[in-house]
Formats: sequence, C-alpha cells, structure tokens
Amino acid sequence: MTQFFEKLQKYALLRMIFLVLIGGFMLFRPNEIFHGVVYIVAGYTAFLGLLNLVVAFRNRQEGMSSFGLISGVLLLVAALAILVLAKPIVSIIPIFFGILFVIYGLVKFVKKPARRIVNEPSLPRKIFYLLILLVGILLIFNPFKTVLLVAQIAGAVILLMGIEEGINFFRRN
Repeated sequence: MTQFFEKLQKYALLRMIFLVLIGGFMLFRPNEIFHGVVYIVAGYTAFLGLLNLVVAFRNRQEGMSSFGLISGVLLLVAALAILVLAKPIVSIIPIFFGILFVIYGLVKFVKKPARRIVNEPSLPRKIFYLLILLVGILLIFNPFKTVLLVAQIAGAVILLMGIEEGINFFRRN
C-alpha cells in the first residue's frame, strides 16, 4: 500500500502539469477541445476501418474469406459520419434535456403540492422550479453554446484539480 502512495507522489508534478494544461485548454478554448476529440475519434475509427480493409485484402489473396471488407467500409463510413454529424448530434442532447427541464419546471410550478409542509414557504420552491424552466429554455434555444459552457466548467474544475495537485506536491517537498 505504501508503494501505491509513493508512486502517486512520484508523478504528482506530472499530473499537475497535465491537469493544468488540459483544464486551461478546456476553460479558454472549449471549441478546439471539442473539435480535437471529434478528430481523434474519427481518425481512430478510420484507422480501424483501413486496418480491416488491409486484413481483408490479405485474407482474400490467401483464399480466405472474412467480413473485414464490409466492416472496414462501414468503419470508414462511420468515421466520415462522425466528422460530419458530430456537432448536430452533440447539439441534440441539450435540446432533449431542455425539453425535459421545461416540462418538469412547468408541471412543478403550476401544480399545487398534495400536502403542504408546515412552516415551509412555497416561494423558494416556486423560484427553484422557475429556474429549472429557464435553464430548459436556454438549453433548447442555445444548445451548442451550452455544451461549450459545460466544457468550460469542466475545464475550470480540472484546472483547479491541477492547482490543488501542485499545492500538495510543493507542500510535501
């Protein structure tokens, strides 16, 4: 167990640098991170497709049959689809959640509670449901910006994790 903690301490500075760089990029350049991830996933899928095609052609020359040709072509089509459809697919997710939030907020805002809890004011609850409704409307009408905002928030958290990792590293040494 002590070896595990020694390894964690040994690579703390490297983790700090990595977290600060990734977090900073996500915080200040979320669009580039999104496109980078899309290109990496599409590139990996295309690589797998090409690899399947090469294996299929080698098998064909040796007289063996395989599904490598079909899977290779399908993976190449999937890579192209990832490049073309990544932004619309990611934009659909916030719209879906936005619709759910709007419905939930409206139902809870309009609905009277089945039983009222003694000494609990209803105004804070109504304000909370109104905020859920407004977030839902924001998600519906500005889906891609909200995805980038979530990426920025995640980047800020990762950046803070990296700073905390650095503080702990320098305290120990």
